[in-house]
Amino acid sequence: MCRGRNGDEEANMMLIGPQPEGTWLFNFLGSAREVLSEEDAERINSALDALSAVISGDDNVDVDAYFPDLGSS
Repeated sequence: MCRGRNGDEEANMMLIGPQPEGTWLFNFLGSAREVLSEEDAERINSALDALSAVISGDDNVDVDAYFPDLGSS
């Protein structure tokens, strides 16, 4: 069982093997695909937050706040 953005769900661990509780995972379509660092998990969650804000019609999405690792061009 994994806890993520949308609550608890089962994750097939066949691709990455058993992991200790608290490990950050990239889970896609019910399969754990990759073990993540906490920093990578935070970046992915921030990007998903930005996408959610855009989809919901937020006109004031601060891209720099959601993607601080990209820096300003």
